[in-house]
Amino acid sequence: MKRTLLSVLELEERWQVLLHGRSLHSGEDKRDAIDAASRFARNRHDITGEPTGVSAPLCNGEVVVLWRWG
Repeated sequence: MKRTLLSVLELEERWQVLLHGRSLHSGEDKRDAIDAASRFARNRHDITGEPTGVSAPLCNGEVVVLWRWG
């Protein structure tokens, strides 16, 4: 089964948590956005049983998967 990734990206000078292009959270702090994304992903996995994860950019711009469930 394909893993669903929630993305943490900086858009319009705010850190966004995106799922399928839709913003689930917006804030000024990257760490806060990563924490929110991990909660959303873990809850989604607990409810659906489907593999989920969180991706975010490193300081060099490379996007990596930070957390995975399932």
